[in-house]
Amino acid sequence: MALLAIILYPFVWLLMLPLRLLGMTVDAVFDLIKAIITLPARVFRKI
Repeated sequence: MALLAIILYPFVWLLMLPLRLLGMTVDAVFDLIKAIITLPARVFRKI
């Protein structure tokens, strides 16, 4: 069983890589939207 896991791990990692990249991209887009929305509050707080 452990030998099978060692053999299959690289293939599973390669299959999951696009999903991880997609997740990072979506997270970055949401962070950008949050930064744009909260920008006026941060600007007025400094004044």
